[in-house]
Amino acid sequence: MTARRTSRRCCRPARSRPGATGPASPPCPGTPTRSSPPASPTTTCTSPTSTATAKPRTAQDSPPCPGTPTRSSPPASPTTTCTSPTSTATTKNNLHFADLDGDGKSDIITVLANGDVKAWHNGAGFAAMPWNADAIIATGFTNDNLHFADLDGDRKSDIATVLANGDVKAWHNGAGFAAMPWNADAIIATGFTNKNLHFA
Repeated sequence: MTARRTSRRCCRPARSRPGATGPASPPCPGTPTRSSPPASPTTTCTSPTSTATAKPRTAQDSPPCPGTPTRSSPPASPTTTCTSPTSTATTKNNLHFADLDGDGKSDIITVLANGDVKAWHNGAGFAAMPWNADAIIATGFTNDNLHFADLDGDRKSDIATVLANGDVKAWHNGAGFAAMPWNADAIIATGFTNKNLHFA
């Protein structure tokens, strides 16, 4: 009685033939396979609030005026149904100006009683009531801790405030005149107060 010799065959990937149908043969065990490329890193930005305690406002929480551009949709043609700033909403102590969309015309801004920062877009330049859109651009501020400055030279005003520990926090305006247009934030200085912070 003779012993049967068993032979081991090397597993090789099957070559695909032109015109062949059916599922491709699986690779041999241990055959290197190409892994999926790593996912692109994502960055998150906190929405501007004076003490980071207020919940960031979304378009669903407070829909912008019809025709106001938002980050998730292309700008629509401005309409004239927006509310206009009046003396009941603005006083000499809560009036701010900043060019939010870089068109060279200053927009008007105020902080409402609930801490919302509301802006009106200047669509007509120097004219009677030139405002053609409005938007809530930030939450949780007071008129004493709200500052605007174009920090990166893109002609769109960024927003800044001094935190309780003296840090100066700024948010970058990435979307122009829009509801919550901020796409990045950074601590740009330390040891300040809102009374001694100025931008030139």
